[in-house]
Amino acid sequence: IAYGSRYTEESVTRADYDKESNAQVNAALSPIDDFIRDLVKLMDEAIGGNSISAHCAMEAIHNWALADALSAQQTDNVRMSIASRYGSMATVYRILTDAGYMHSEAEQSEIRDWCARRAEETVAYYENDAPQGVRRNNLRAWAALATIEVGIAFDADHLVDWGAESVRFVMSFADEDGSLPGEMRRGKFALHYQ
Repeated sequence: IAYGSRYTEESVTRADYDKESNAQVNAALSPIDDFIRDLVKLMDEAIGGNSISAHCAMEAIHNWALADALSAQQTDNVRMSIASRYGSMATVYRILTDAGYMHSEAEQSEIRDWCARRAEETVAYYENDAPQGVRRNNLRAWAALATIEVGIAFDADHLVDWGAESVRFVMSFADEDGSLPGEMRRGKFALHYQ
């Protein structure tokens, strides 16, 4: 996966879309986001008692794990934003397993290993390579949610701990009204990025 920024190079506050770049980002993420929406629909049907939907959802996540999906993160913008995607899949997996839907132990292990690799990559990125502003803002919060979900789903306390500490870190920059100053500079996107 490779995409650059949605914003014009001149946009210091990241409040001005570059139409062509924005379209490229959307084109790269749309198939993933469409898959997640379909996965959530299957999860909802499964929670409603449809075991076929549960099997389909688990099989879909397993297929992503077998393919080592989302592993070729070729740009910083991908590394900044991909956590919310695998985190969503981990959430679906956790909800389905909590509801009693399981795959074989081998398949569960493959899903666990895939999610753990993505989460460990996220932790390493935010600890070592993420730009200072990104470390303090909404993308770090999304990364925190993703690692917490993986940690809960697979009993990986260190991922839950990192995610919780990340939430505390991001919130330490919040103003009294709860807003994040780095996101408030985003002009018309400020509310969206909160």
